[in-house]
Amino acid sequence: MVIRVRAPTSVPLRYGLALAVAGLTVLLDSVLHPLLGAGRALVISYPAVLAAAAFGGLGPGLVATAICAVIAGLGGLGSEGAGAGAGIELAAFLVMGAAMSIGGELHLRVRRQRDQLLERLREPAGAGRNSAELEAVFHAMSDGVVVFDPQGRVILANQAEAQICGFTSG
Repeated sequence: MVIRVRAPTSVPLRYGLALAVAGLTVLLDSVLHPLLGAGRALVISYPAVLAAAAFGGLGPGLVATAICAVIAGLGGLGSEGAGAGAGIELAAFLVMGAAMSIGGELHLRVRRQRDQLLERLREPAGAGRNSAELEAVFHAMSDGVVVFDPQGRVILANQAEAQICGFTSG
């Protein structure tokens, strides 16, 4: 059984998700601070940034990163006290947050391309779809795509998948 979670498409919902996960992180930090004390770093902020980036893309991921970084800079998250260690920790968090945000955006773009292709493939044959056009799009995709039959045998793969698996055309 495959469970699909669709990323929100509305801009307010995507950014609202970023604000919500960052807010939950601050709330979680306030609960865990007495238990964990200093030195827990920004570790609890990474899942928030990852969720915002995976479901919202680049902008929401960067918003969640910025909110968590600002709260950490104000002393709400991260290592206690100022110093070189806290600065390095915060800089590393910002770099990782940006990287996760970029990865989330790329992930969403690939999912949108896949969904558009699948939607076009589901159209009836007479609905203006051109099989040569669909085949060209399928083979031009930069991501590897494999189609299996019900028995699990490969029935179709695009060029990107062939390259990933080490096969050459010829």
